[in-house]
Amino acid sequence: MAPLDIPFISVTADMPGLTPTQSANLGRVCQVIQDRLREPDLTLGKVAAASGISPRYVQKLLHNVGQGFAGYVRDCRLERCRADLADRCLGSLSITEICFRWGFNDAAHFSRSFRARYGLAPKDFRKASGVRWDEAWARMNCAERAAALAH
Repeated sequence: MAPLDIPFISVTADMPGLTPTQSANLGRVCQVIQDRLREPDLTLGKVAAASGISPRYVQKLLHNVGQGFAGYVRDCRLERCRADLADRCLGSLSITEICFRWGFNDAAHFSRSFRARYGLAPKDFRKASGVRWDEAWARMNCAERAAALAH
């Protein structure tokens, strides 16, 4: 599997420009986002409510570390999709299934966003990663695929 390049925000108690309380809140916000990436209807309001703070405060915390809410969520989802597209054990999933499983609800929008971020269409990225998808491949389990690739 390809290493993840998720724009995680490294939260420490002594982050420049943030108080220890702000750092703790930012850490909680980032964790909620990571835990709920698969939800297509993930919103700023839902993350704020789950974090116990206001939506405006979530925006302020993310802004203080150079991120916006929508962009951060999109980039995290794109990276999870990229990792799944490169994972040979997930070769049975179509590109549409992968993008939907990480919270995208429009395959065309996902494809455009993926190409803008990584410079390749998802199909081309998957092919370059050596992952194949076809009906026979889709019916194999991961161990069978691994054995087939070893030959």
